[in-house]
Amino acid sequence: TSFIKGIDMLKKIATGYKKLFSTAAKIVLLALLCLAISFIFVWPLWKWAMTSPSSYSTLLLILAALLLLWCFYKSIKKNGINAFILNAVKLLIILGGIAGCILLVLKGHRLLALAVLFAAFILYGIVAFGIKNRKSQEKN
Repeated sequence: TSFIKGIDMLKKIATGYKKLFSTAAKIVLLALLCLAISFIFVWPLWKWAMTSPSSYSTLLLILAALLLLWCFYKSIKKNGINAFILNAVKLLIILGGIAGCILLVLKGHRLLALAVLFAAFILYGIVAFGIKNRKSQEKN
């Protein structure tokens, strides 16, 4: 009986190592597959960018603009034009405040940068919390 228990233990150990090596092989194969696919896509793009940077940059800018327009369209379709414009204004206030603050700090106008940051903070509060959307006004 101890001999049979020993054989069962060896089978369990062999099964455990089989699972371990199988998992390791799957990980290695997945890494090799990712490497091959990335080489297939990245190398031609890199080659194109090196040989004709203007056409590559133009196409990527066009694709990025189309993606941005598609995201705008989906957002307008989902939330409505008023919510989209409100969110866009809030984003522009945040980005403009940060950009203005950074530019003023780099030019040495620290106090003015602080004023711009404070103004952007106040303006964002007015736009985000002071303007009610039509749905909440209709409920009241």
